Amino acid sequence: MENSLPYLKWQLDQVRYQYEYSTEVWGNKVSALRKIIKSKDEKIKALQREVKQSNTREDVLREELHENKQEIQRLVRKVDAWERNVLRQMEENKATKQQLQNACDQHKVELTEKEKLKLLVEGLEKDVEKWRTKASATQKSYTEMKEKKEIEVANLKEQNSMVGEMLKETDLENEKFKQEMIKAEKELQKKKAVVASLLEKNIGRQKNINEKAEKIKVLQKDLATLTDLHHTLVEKNIIFENKNMKYTHLQQAVRNLQGQVHNKMETIIILRVQVKELQKKIALFENEKQNKFKMEQANVELKGDNDELNRDIESLGTRLKVSEQQHNKQRVEMRRLEKQLRRIMFDVESCMVDIEDPRKLRKAVMKLKTNCTVSFNQVQQDESAVLIQKVQQNELIIQNIRRAKERVEQRLEFQAIKFNKEISNLFKIVNKQDNEITDLKIKLQKAALHKHIGCGIRKM
Repeated sequence: MENSLPYLKWQLDQVRYQYEYSTEVWGNKVSALRKIIKSKDEKIKALQREVKQSNTREDVLREELHENKQEIQRLVRKVDAWERNVLRQMEENKATKQQLQNACDQHKVELTEKEKLKLLVEGLEKDVEKWRTKASATQKSYTEMKEKKEIEVANLKEQNSMVGEMLKETDLENEKFKQEMIKAEKELQKKKAVVASLLEKNIGRQKNINEKAEKIKVLQKDLATLTDLHHTLVEKNIIFENKNMKYTHLQQAVRNLQGQVHNKMETIIILRVQVKELQKKIALFENEKQNKFKMEQANVELKGDNDELNRDIESLGTRLKVSEQQHNKQRVEMRRLEKQLRRIMFDVESCMVDIEDPRKLRKAVMKLKTNCTVSFNQVQQDESAVLIQKVQQNELIIQNIRRAKERVEQRLEFQAIKFNKEISNLFKIVNKQDNEITDLKIKLQKAALHKHIGCGIRKM
């Protein structure tokens, strides 16, 4: 009996120590779990706020998408108007090209006429130069012949005077100089023949001179016609130069119009490419929208998971409350056992009073045995086994809660990382689209300014 009481006290101390230790550990774990649950609730609220912000941002993006679609429609209308304007200008350019072609044909005809006239004038000028050289040569020969004739006439006059003198001398001295007279007559006949031949030559030369004078008159008439042709050619050259200036101005205007048409076609091509890029971007934005819808579905699933986690947390809270109730029951049971132990100790002490009287001791022990229907050791063992089993159950519950908490944390971290990545990608896409929209607006402003400048130049 003395050996059983210390063992009983030791068992009771062990049970009390285990109970206090388990309650302390359980309380620490429960407080840690409450902190974790609170932090998870805060994270869930933060995620919900981010979801709301993303929804607002999505509304803003939808409005911007609607505005961009309206802007694209306006740009498409403007591009169509520009295409119509370009087609109209191309038709005008066709008419201008036809006029220029007609002017070019007329210009070519005039050029051929001018070339013919130039060739004719050059031939006439060459003929005039030839006739002028011939006329100058004939004039020189005429002057030389005239001078020679005058010299010969002077010589003949001198010879005639000499012949007269000789005749006078022959009249006086006929008899003396008959042979000399015969000789003189022969010489005179010879000189007369020479004079006749000279006269015939002079007559032929005079005819040649008259013919050359007629030719000079004809050449003078041709020269007058050539001067008239030269004046007409100069006038036609002036007209041709004026037409050439007009042609160069028209060519410059055509080049300017072609440059404007080329620039407008380039702007139209650029705008078409930009419209295609915007359509591609709209398709990408639609894909992003679908991805966002999928992300919303994932958020809904995450919300469902969060609801499930909340339900798990509520179930864990209920289990925690149940475990606390069990701990309270265990505490009440420990108090009851302590009371029973105190009562047993009191009965044992009362038995120790009657230890000298065996009969009273026997009666007291029988009474103690009847009061304790089951042996205290068995009860203690049963209670300790129940407590150990409950502690093991609580540890299993705590381990399950820890595992569930880790799974929840992992899922929350994974969802948060995924959500942050999707939000960052969405922001990048939105910023990129904003930059591209601003660039497109700048390009459209430049195109409108270029068109305005082109219209001003065309009006000028």
